[in-house]
Amino acid sequence: MLPIVCTSCADFSNIPIASISVTPLAPSLLTGFKQQFTASATYVDGSRGVLKSAVWTTSNVAVLFINDSGVATAIAPGSATISASENGVSGSTAVTITSSPLTSIEISPSNPSITVATGSQHFAATGLFSDGTVTDITSGVSWSSSDLSVATINKLGLASAVGKAGSTMIQATSGSMVASTTLTVIR
Repeated sequence: MLPIVCTSCADFSNIPIASISVTPLAPSLLTGFKQQFTASATYVDGSRGVLKSAVWTTSNVAVLFINDSGVATAIAPGSATISASENGVSGSTAVTITSSPLTSIEISPSNPSITVATGSQHFAATGLFSDGTVTDITSGVSWSSSDLSVATINKLGLASAVGKAGSTMIQATSGSMVASTTLTVIR
């Protein structure tokens, strides 16, 4: 039997939480970057769901700030532990903050094609830093599409076909660093 997965979890309010996991697990962030964290609960009956009202905390406010929505901002180099808690149960993950300059950005997948019916394509941005660190910076870059009549892209790197077939350049920008790839939308 597969466990039940809920997305709103309002109907699980009377089921005790067994454990909480925080994702992404052990990320590295560049000073000034933001990262969205998610708290997921496993309930005592085996069901799972994303927590919408978890209380977020950081072990080191001098290097990492986290707001009530689970968005962390890297303030200074160092390390911190992000924790999410609800109903007396908590989960956490370690975060490393570096001040090493970004040297390049890579977007994946490279030059994908989708159909108008498929509708969307998720892009990820990977940053290479001068100290050799390679980390996911998808939520820390600015995303853009060169032709909004073909596809739009949101701040999390999710491109959505608008209805017109064609190609658009998808760009990820961080400061003066820019990476691009072509998204082709076909009928």
